[in-house]
Amino acid sequence: MKNKIWNNPIFYIFLFFGAIVVFDFIPLLYTIAISFTDASAINTGSWSFVWLDNFRRVFSDTRFLTSWRNTLLLCFMFIPVSITLGLIISMFLYNKYVKFRHFFQIILLIPYIIPTVVLSIMFIVIFDPNFGIVNQLLPIDINWFNNPNAARVLTALILIWKYTGFNIILFSSVLSSIPPHIIEAAHIDGAGIFKTTLHIKLPFLKNIIFYAIVINFINGLFVVEEPMLLFSGWLSGLRIVGGPQRSVLTLMWYLLDTAFGTTMNYGKAGAISTIKILSISFVVILANKLRKRDNL
Repeated sequence: MKNKIWNNPIFYIFLFFGAIVVFDFIPLLYTIAISFTDASAINTGSWSFVWLDNFRRVFSDTRFLTSWRNTLLLCFMFIPVSITLGLIISMFLYNKYVKFRHFFQIILLIPYIIPTVVLSIMFIVIFDPNFGIVNQLLPIDINWFNNPNAARVLTALILIWKYTGFNIILFSSVLSSIPPHIIEAAHIDGAGIFKTTLHIKLPFLKNIIFYAIVINFINGLFVVEEPMLLFSGWLSGLRIVGGPQRSVLTLMWYLLDTAFGTTMNYGKAGAISTIKILSISFVVILANKLRKRDNL
């Protein structure tokens, strides 16, 4: 009997969907439900429905609008650069003159797979205003941890460093699938590197570039560890929620601070999460419509 269960593929399908229901669907419904209550760390066990009051409080909170602005600004700062660098490096790696291609891919992926704490320590040391190597090389001294604009640039740099390797792997997976005889035929016909890239490689990469933009944007909505460790963690020695003048207060940081920080208001945090879920759903639906319209 046991062997029949273990050998039955339906059992594994049931486990898969069961895990989705238990770890994704039920917490999602609980988050949406709690957003309509006055749940908090103070009134545990005596929650009551407040309907849309939490959503009104969220939209009237200036920190919410600030967190959205900072999150979108960081996305616009790091996504174009990381995707452009990913394209350039992946095309360079898939050149017939480059050897040890897979070794370089592994090296470039390291920033994405190593813990964010390690990346933060590295950036804190490199960009330290007193003894960091960056300030020693620049003609002017920049306080990267107290200047709002510098804080945004520093956060964007660590995101670029982290996600460029991820994009390289995405683009490399498509470049490796291009039939070699197509590239060889183009070279025989006199096409140089520029024409080969423009008319052969980029059309093959069109779908994955679109996917990379969408997935990087969704990842950008979840940015929290990098700014928290850089500007409010024990690593930097600072205790500022949102960084200098809240310049790097991301949507996820605002959510965590609302739920477990200054107010510990679970209902309001649930409302923020619900808004975030709806925003991601909107992005996915819009991306699918654009993909179908442009035949991507």
